[in-house]
Amino acid sequence: MSNELLLRLFTSEFFNSWIAVSYLFRYSDNVGIQHYLCNELKKFPISEIEFFLPQLIHLLITRPSESVALECFLVEMCEKSTHIALMVHTQRVLRVFKDDFFWTFPI
Repeated sequence: MSNELLLRLFTSEFFNSWIAVSYLFRYSDNVGIQHYLCNELKKFPISEIEFFLPQLIHLLITRPSESVALECFLVEMCEKSTHIALMVHTQRVLRVFKDDFFWTFPI
């Protein structure tokens, strides 16, 4: 999809948080789109961000990128909401525990 069509979608009345997160996955290798979508996600209520937090953390872990937009976005959300900060911390702890557990006891 061309950049003009993407921008048209992102500025349309149909654009919502689900579209933003799905396009973050689809264009995880495009720094510009990552920054634009993370800036747009800041406009949504924190409750919507909380709903998509597992997907955002999964994206951060499984699709490394040159862009730091998602990391900056999550840090900013953690500063705004203690609940999001605890959820992010819990996800990180569980990920480390899971990795350590499977290395210690292979299945």
